[in-house]
Amino acid sequence: MPDVVYATADTWVTEFLYTRRGEMFYATDPAVVAHPASFQSEPPPDRIRRTDNSPDFDQTVEQATANPGETRKTKRGGRD
Repeated sequence: MPDVVYATADTWVTEFLYTRRGEMFYATDPAVVAHPASFQSEPPPDRIRRTDNSPDFDQTVEQATANPGETRKTKRGGRD
């Protein structure tokens, strides 16, 4: 068994322990040992973060401010 396991659902595992799907626990935790069906060894695929240049990773960053000398044509909200 791996050193850590991941909760399989957003649910009450015990009377006092609510888990969120993908939440990490030590494999030796008493709640994991008592309720092994509520945990898995691999994290859910949608909970794995990527920071590489894979095709599904968009590195576009919006420019928040104008460059020197550039004017922005914007209208402030709430003022007429």
